[in-house]
Amino acid sequence: MWRDTGDGHGVTLVITATGLAAIGLEAHTARQAETEATAAAPSKERKIREGTKQALLIEMLRRPEGATLDELVAVTKWQSHTIRGAMAGALKKKLGLTIVYVTHDQAEAMALSDRMLVMDMGVVQQVDTPTNMYNNPANRFVFSFLGLSNFMPVALHDGLVWPAGSASSNLECEIPEEWDDDRAVLATRPNEIQLTLEGGYRTRIKNRVFLGDYVEYRMDIGDAEIRVQTHEHRDFRVGDVCGVRLGKVKWYSAAEEISEEERERRKVI
Repeated sequence: MWRDTGDGHGVTLVITATGLAAIGLEAHTARQAETEATAAAPSKERKIREGTKQALLIEMLRRPEGATLDELVAVTKWQSHTIRGAMAGALKKKLGLTIVYVTHDQAEAMALSDRMLVMDMGVVQQVDTPTNMYNNPANRFVFSFLGLSNFMPVALHDGLVWPAGSASSNLECEIPEEWDDDRAVLATRPNEIQLTLEGGYRTRIKNRVFLGDYVEYRMDIGDAEIRVQTHEHRDFRVGDVCGVRLGKVKWYSAAEEISEEERERRKVI
């Protein structure tokens, strides 16, 4: 507050809570006043115009029995990807609808979901957020279900990791302190593997495919063929010898290899 004394000089007056209390007034900050005004203002809810396709979509999703994607496509005449986009955006987040979406498409599942549930032959394997499930899969099946994957059976001798079928070179990776088995299956993503001119596990490029923003290579590590996707400008050719360094390795029990074989045997085509 500013007061003019009349002699060309001004005096600044500071209002304190104590002073206001002395004259029977309560101190209010600008932030408090803004908060109270916001709380008093009527909430603005988004309204969907009746008779529109979006209104019809919401009505079908709110039915006790719900609606299938095929039913929604038939009624709205929208493409399936348009309906999925609407469910992932306005309908789920702005209107507060809870949507259960069943799909075998991993990309769809991660794009649409706040939480995902992965099942294997009727048994729940993991329930989590898409990010955490991808980065911290509960087991080998979940790892293989989300994204591209490489699996390499290995044996452990003298503190070193040896690929199954190879005794000439070991893999450069640390053994987890809690690991107490002499066998394991290592899992890693194709984009988390580095190819080098020197060092690493020495192997030979079997196949090379240019895919625009990255190059995909195929090569063997022991008995296992792996896929590598790299954005590096260094270009290897088919037949070149290179080094392989694994990144973000997940360790799984060799017993899960038997489970995978049984799963493949039981698949119904």
